[in-house]
This record gives sequence, C-alpha cells and structure tokens, in this order.
Amino acid sequence: MFNLVTRGQAVANQALTSSVFIIVTIVAITLARLYQDNVWSIDTTSIGAISPSASIKYSFNYGSTNRQPKENAKIQFDLDADLTSLFNWNTKQVFVYVTAEYPGKSDGSSNRVTFWDKIIVSKEDAKLHLVNQRSKYSVWDVEKSFRGREAVVRLEWNIQPHIGPLIFGETEATATFNFAEIEKKKKKKEQKVEKVEPVVEEIKEEVKEEVKEEPIPEPVQQAQQAQEVEEEPVQEPLDEVPIQ
Repeated sequence: MFNLVTRGQAVANQALTSSVFIIVTIVAITLARLYQDNVWSIDTTSIGAISPSASIKYSFNYGSTNRQPKENAKIQFDLDADLTSLFNWNTKQVFVYVTAEYPGKSDGSSNRVTFWDKIIVSKEDAKLHLVNQRSKYSVWDVEKSFRGREAVVRLEWNIQPHIGPLIFGETEATATFNFAEIEKKKKKKEQKVEKVEPVVEEIKEEVKEEVKEEPIPEPVQQAQQAQEVEEEPVQEPLDEVPIQ
C-alpha cells in the first residue's frame, strides 16, 4: 500500500517531531530550574572601588581615524560574585562581563561598553573575588570624548547550554562613576613662554644679588676718594691784620 519513499518520509517526520518535542521539553525544564534558583535577581554580588583613567590614542585599533587623537577609557574595580546558581545539568559554560552604560549624544539614548569579561566552565570557578582588577579592554565613544559623563556599572552573564538557546541576564548590584577627563594641552608657543619666563626671572634675581654682594676693587675705591678730594672747595687764607 505504501512505497519505500512514503514510509521514509513518515519515519523522518516522526523523528523530527520527537526531536523538537524533546528540545522544547529540555529548554522548558532548564528555564524552570533557573527561575527556581532565582538567577535573574542574584544578590550575592558587589561592585565598587571604581577608579577610572583616560588616555589619548592615535591608532586605528583604538578608534582613531586618520591619526586623529581619540580618547580611550579604562577602569579598575573590585568585584565579589557568587554565580554558582547559573550552573545546572544543562549548562556548558557561562560568559560574564562587566559593562558600563552612560547617556548618549541625543536625549533619551544610551551607550554601553564592555571593560572586562571571563568564561567560566565549571561551578567550582563560579565564585569571583577580584581586587583592583584592571579592565581588559580600552574603550572609546563614537564622539571624540566621554566628556566626564556618569556611567552605571553592571555585571552581566550569558549561559551557553548544551541544548537550547543562549540565556542572558544580569546581577542586581550596580555602581556608578564619572569618566576621567583629559586636560587640553596648551599650544607649544605658550608652553615655551611659560618655561622660559621663570628662568629669566631667576637670572635677573641672581644678577641683582651678585651686584649687591660684589666688593668694589681697591683701585676703584682710591680713584673715587681722589675724585672726592679734588671736588672739595679750597678755602682761601684770611688776610693778616697788623697788630698796632
């Protein structure tokens, strides 16, 4: 009644239907377990001691175009996190990363950059304790500068399961900081003038002190005394009056 092709199609359809059902079941069980562990509101996390820094880069690898100066930012931070609840029988690995979100150029917009990340492959390594951790990446904005804007730092995570789609989330702990600003460099001529002026003033002061302290040579003193003697008026002798 049925040929071989028809029977093959029926078997393939049955296998596909069963596979989809199994995958959906596994994903549902995984999500239920994650909701049960309350992973989307992990409160065993703290972020603090954020120390921002800024530098100027001229390389294309740091956002510069045509060798124009580009402001880059980095941070140092402390982090304590317990992410063991993200691991279950269907977790292959967890990707964690520290992000900073700050206002964009237009009203109502926001930008987000990643300073640090790590791949955790086992539950034993899911407890993080970082002190004065330096950011792995030097980040830059679409504008020339971050302009000292305030940023909110978060720890975000991404679960890669054995079966099913990627699962994203973030911890509840946040911290804020202001991007470091770089003082604008003055023109070279102004810098040279500022460097030369103090030197000139020092030379003037030294010359004045040397003039005051330097003794007058003896020949000069004798010449001055002789000149004073010559300039003194000579008194004429009085006429003698005969005594009678």
